[in-house]
Amino acid sequence: MYPPKGFLKIFSTPSDAEAYINDEYKGKTPLVLKLDPGNYSVKVTKDGYEGYETEIVEIETGKIAEINVFLKPYGILKISSDPSDAEVYINGEYRGNTPLELKLDPGNYSVKVTKDGYENYETKIEIKTGKTTEVNAVLKPYGILKIYSTPSGAKVYIDGYYKGTTPLTVEVSPGTHTIKIKKDGYKDYSDTVYVSSGDSKTINAKLTSKKATLYIRSDPSGAKVYIDGYYKGTTPLTVEVSPGTHTIKIKKDGYKDYSDTVYVSSGDSKTINAKLTSKKATLYIRSDPSGAKVYINGEYKGKTPLELKLDPGFYTVKISKDGYEDYIAYIILRSGKTTKINAVLKLYGTLKISSNPSRAYVYINGKYVGITPLELNLSPGSYNVEIKTIFGEKVYEKTVVVKAGEITKISADLNTNTGISSSDENNWNSSNIITALNTKSEKTVKSNTSITALLGNIGIGALLIIGLLLLIILTRSRKPSETSKQPTETSPDTPEKLDEKLQAFPKELLPKYKPLEFLGEGGFAKVFKVKRRSDGKIIALKIPNLDEKARKFFLKEIRAWRLLNHPNIVKLYNAYEEPIPHIEMEYIEGITLNGKVIRDLGKYPKPVDEKKTLDLIRGIAKGLKHAHSKQIYHRDLKPQNILITPDLTPKITDWGLAKIGAISTSATTTKGLTLLYAAPEQLDEETYGHTDHRTDIYQLGLIFYELLTGKLPYEGITPTVVVAKVINPAVKPKPPSYFNKELAKYDGIFEKLLAKRKEDRYQSVDEFLKALDSIEELTREKEKFKDTLTKTTQRLKISTDKKEIEKLTRDLIETTVKLALNCARVNDKVGLLDTLELLRDYVKSEENRKDLEKVISHIEYLIKEGIPIGEDTIERLKVLLNRIKREWS
Repeated sequence: MYPPKGFLKIFSTPSDAEAYINDEYKGKTPLVLKLDPGNYSVKVTKDGYEGYETEIVEIETGKIAEINVFLKPYGILKISSDPSDAEVYINGEYRGNTPLELKLDPGNYSVKVTKDGYENYETKIEIKTGKTTEVNAVLKPYGILKIYSTPSGAKVYIDGYYKGTTPLTVEVSPGTHTIKIKKDGYKDYSDTVYVSSGDSKTINAKLTSKKATLYIRSDPSGAKVYIDGYYKGTTPLTVEVSPGTHTIKIKKDGYKDYSDTVYVSSGDSKTINAKLTSKKATLYIRSDPSGAKVYINGEYKGKTPLELKLDPGFYTVKISKDGYEDYIAYIILRSGKTTKINAVLKLYGTLKISSNPSRAYVYINGKYVGITPLELNLSPGSYNVEIKTIFGEKVYEKTVVVKAGEITKISADLNTNTGISSSDENNWNSSNIITALNTKSEKTVKSNTSITALLGNIGIGALLIIGLLLLIILTRSRKPSETSKQPTETSPDTPEKLDEKLQAFPKELLPKYKPLEFLGEGGFAKVFKVKRRSDGKIIALKIPNLDEKARKFFLKEIRAWRLLNHPNIVKLYNAYEEPIPHIEMEYIEGITLNGKVIRDLGKYPKPVDEKKTLDLIRGIAKGLKHAHSKQIYHRDLKPQNILITPDLTPKITDWGLAKIGAISTSATTTKGLTLLYAAPEQLDEETYGHTDHRTDIYQLGLIFYELLTGKLPYEGITPTVVVAKVINPAVKPKPPSYFNKELAKYDGIFEKLLAKRKEDRYQSVDEFLKALDSIEELTREKEKFKDTLTKTTQRLKISTDKKEIEKLTRDLIETTVKLALNCARVNDKVGLLDTLELLRDYVKSEENRKDLEKVISHIEYLIKEGIPIGEDTIERLKVLLNRIKREWS
């Protein structure tokens, strides 16, 4: 009889593995064994796989025990090195010294073999199941660099990494290396060396003592600087000097000399801020005749002849004498210089106007001047005199010539013998009303009461009221036959019935145009919306009020406008000199805001949001670019000369009119342009030169600034104060970031746009547009970097994986560096400061940390002083940020 048995089933994945029971080979899987009851050790092996071994499997009588083995594959890695006994790291973990054989799971591995005095050997390998991979590392001995300096104790940087101070011996990889040696007070020493494997090289650096730096500024700038008696340039000035004591002298015409003595050490820097004291300017004023009153900026100073000592600057001078026209001059006084005014005063002519009855409304050249009887002092010349009723209907008109020193009289008889005629029916005067009532009362009032009786019973005031009411009844009750002589559109030779504002439309132009709307009035021109009778086209008609001198230049100066054809320029259709000067141009509808029509940027609410501002400025700039390509310059750009369409398209108008206005004595604006929008060269040609295309660029900058900030760069309570700021090189406008930190990116652009000197501005509209494009692109990049940084920071906070944390940290450093440089380029100082503060926690080396603190302090200073970030600051920042980034590579 057989002894009782149990069963053992052995399975493996993969199958066909060798099975051992108590170290005795029994067969290959899958395998079923009949065994005596008891405890057994089981081992399963297969080439290329890690063995499986269990200590005890219990076999029981009549029962089946089952083992399922999952074999783990492996490969063999054999590593040798020359020389041997080098340390081996697999995926960064030390595994032994060469020669070395390892069993590894299939997969990819990084292998590093290191040995003192030799370059690291690194490679990537793939381990395959059941295969042997061999690595033979031939280690290259380091090169040796021995670095000395005179004097010693200098910092040594190899390939940008700090290595220590001289004298220094350091191992380097074979190849080319950049050596930089630095020491305070000395110029940096740089060299490039090639070191072979196992080679040794020596560098002996003789450091050159660094010169000291002087930063010399003056208020005002542009002063000549002399150091130790030698001329060095004009302020602001940066100059290197040898260490020691130096005598500084600063000179500027019209100012007292400034002197100082300074001591500077090697490598040191010092700043000299010289506030120059101006010499008074002399103003000598004479007049013919003498004894005229002199007013400076509205303040009485005495009578001519007069000599005054004044501070340098811009002044308005008015010379006044009874019976003479006021003489007004705008002058610039320079320090230490004498300015003379010889005013030949022109006698007024006197115009006396009376009417019967009196208290009639008087208009001179279309403007209301008073009620008869009236005496006016006028400049010699020809004048159109109109007398109108309270309802604006003309009842008298005459052209008179006023001569210097003479009295011209007008006596207008406004009464008629036939009552209210078609021309005087609406005259408000009480005498005419009474006459009208006496002759027509039977038709309209049907009253038998006489006017004399009325006068006896009521006061004259009540009579006037009754008379006016009756006049209205008379007017409204007229039969059609009485109005048949009113003009119609089919008879253009007689004036249409116009509303009050259209009454100023010249009668000479009525045959050509039907006036529809009075659009506005500028310094020397009125503008009307009209229908051209020849073709029915709706146009804008500009009618300048020019004297004979200006009329000669009218067509010549406006001719260039006809050459311009661009979506951002108002079209000029035609210009005529006869019967009076007038200009046909494109009618611009304007935009409606809050129920009000706005036709130009002057009336558009400001500040304007950033996107609209950029669209407007780009449009204006493109119009200017087109004009400049034809050598046509505007020279009077201002918001009032930028018309706007319903979709907010800007269109530049009034090309050439500033020059015509400057010629005409009838212009009411100084020199035909607006002082608030004048460029320095338009106010002080002696200092800043002639106007050119860069004048337009400056004025474009003024409009841009006003749209963004709602302010003008230079403001004051009088034009004189404004002009003084514009021409003073020491007075700078507040950057846009002063009003809104979000606008800091534009600070640098306005530094160039509003530069006092034309040479410091953008030299073309194209250059400005490219700068604007660059700002917009950098702004988009900045937002992208900020978004990436936010996401990376959030992932870093929740990650627990060491490798992922290291990668995310590197990503964070790289994005932070990019964002910092971007903020610097768009002059976002606040954004840059926040970014550098974030970076501070990730700086490893002490030197980089100190340099970062210096940069942070510098940016805080720029914010405080409102100074834009300069290119030199950006370059230094770039070097520092790259050093910090390499710490994590």
